Amino acid sequence: MRRQDGSVRIVVAHEDPGVPNWRDTASHPSGSLSLRWFRSEAPLPTAQSQIVPLSGVTALD
Repeated sequence: MRRQDGSVRIVVAHEDPGVPNWRDTASHPSGSLSLRWFRSEAPLPTAQSQIVPLSGVTALD
């Protein structure tokens, strides 16, 4: 789900924080994340990440 500014936020967490685009860790303590843009002719977007406590994830972001 895109936000109003066109960006997409993906939340990876051990439990559901109640926000769109939540991805479960399947109980894995660590892992990697890969993003890809298949055959895109548009300029590639930038990606940013940050670690926040589950209590810091809000639906308003």
